[in-house]
Amino acid sequence: SFPVPMEARTVRSGPKDVLPFSHHAAVISVNILSLFALWMFWTGGNFSNSPDFFAWTGKNPSLHRAGIAAALAVFGFILFTAAKLLPAAARPKIWAFRLWSLLNQTKNAWVAGALAVLSVWLLGRAAVARYDSFSSGFDLAIFDQAIWSTLHGKFLWSSIKGHICLLGDHMSPILLLYVPLMALWEDARVLLWSQAVVAGVNGWLIYCLCRQKWEKSPLNWVFPLAYFLYLPVRNVVRFDFHPEVLADTFILLSFWFLNRGRKAGFLACLLGLVLCKETFWALVFFYGVYLCLFAPKAWGKSGRILGLVLLVLAPAAFWLEIHWLIPSLSGKPYPYTGNYNAANVSVLLGQAFSLSSLGYLAKIFAPLGFLSFFSPATLVLAGFGLLQN
Repeated sequence: SFPVPMEARTVRSGPKDVLPFSHHAAVISVNILSLFALWMFWTGGNFSNSPDFFAWTGKNPSLHRAGIAAALAVFGFILFTAAKLLPAAARPKIWAFRLWSLLNQTKNAWVAGALAVLSVWLLGRAAVARYDSFSSGFDLAIFDQAIWSTLHGKFLWSSIKGHICLLGDHMSPILLLYVPLMALWEDARVLLWSQAVVAGVNGWLIYCLCRQKWEKSPLNWVFPLAYFLYLPVRNVVRFDFHPEVLADTFILLSFWFLNRGRKAGFLACLLGLVLCKETFWALVFFYGVYLCLFAPKAWGKSGRILGLVLLVLAPAAFWLEIHWLIPSLSGKPYPYTGNYNAANVSVLLGQAFSLSSLGYLAKIFAPLGFLSFFSPATLVLAGFGLLQN
């Protein structure tokens, strides 16, 4: 109960950032090892003067992917261990923690915008490099010719698909949006660069949806980053040209309008979606299921009514397109009718439980898609892609 003299309460201590030698050594080790693991992940183990092992795994895709995954796992394990064992004073000296702190202190919009621009440059450069090395796929040739032909007076004409209007193969009038771009630069690479830009815009739209949900959460930039790192997104942009990439844009915009209660904008996005390909009428059907079960409260009865309309409209429109509209443009039956015959139900069930399908599900859901399971409402929409693929 006696007062302690001031001299006794004064404790001599050094600067706050002075750490024991062992902690300094640990920080240096974590920085070196984590950077090396990240470098291995980035290069896929294929850097200059690499051992024969890495060159060998590069020719074996499964081993190569396992090596990349292992590098990323080591990177995560190093940082997780450092966060658990090192004191708080040591963490700011680790580059990854400092970068994370900086990103969370920076305005999310700047981070998301920078990610979008970086993704456009990286994905566009990768796609053009494949094109320049004669490694682009078959679809680019089909769409490039159809768009170029439209510019020169033959409406979406394709000799590759049997000298027909390309709408007689797949109903994708969204291709007309690319005609003005082809007029500016008559080169197939304009399609590859524009596709990369669309992917960048999609990442920005994901950030906008995060802002709608969580306002100014410091982690809103994580979801655009996840989108750009997701293997299906990177593959669809790097390896070929696909009009379906614009479908992502319409899907994301549709939810932006849905959350704001703007029915006209929502319906305009659904229209844009079905202009990408006739099979997207199936996704419109699942939108109907979504509205019937999970319509926003602000929509009231009108949301469920619209859902019911979509449930009826989508199958009818799909049937008309594949049995009347597309054959009338090509002069031949719809070439993919066999995919949608009732007789194929047993084949579909057999395929659904095959090892290849289980591997496909693992590739889609294991990295990021598992997040959908925390939102049953969103998982409904995945039914379209799963059934088709």
